[in-house]
Amino acid sequence: MRKRINAAFTDIKQHLVQYLVMILAIIGATYAPSLDAWWRGLGFFAWIFSNGVMLYEFIIIRNVPYSLLFIYYEISNVRGVLNNWYPGII
Repeated sequence: MRKRINAAFTDIKQHLVQYLVMILAIIGATYAPSLDAWWRGLGFFAWIFSNGVMLYEFIIIRNVPYSLLFIYYEISNVRGVLNNWYPGII
């Protein structure tokens, strides 16, 4: 049991940015569908920022399929928010 806990903490130390980005993505995805415009905007910003960091990480390690997927996520979600804020713009 102790070895598993130590292994978990070691993994967190080695991949701290990825864990922080994961938490930010979860928080953003939680608040993005909020009925309150302020929390929805904040959630969207957190989620889109975390996806941008993930996209950057995938590009750095040359993971082409996930890079393309996250490029699509970024484009479609920005497009969706613009359609929500300014209907008919895109």
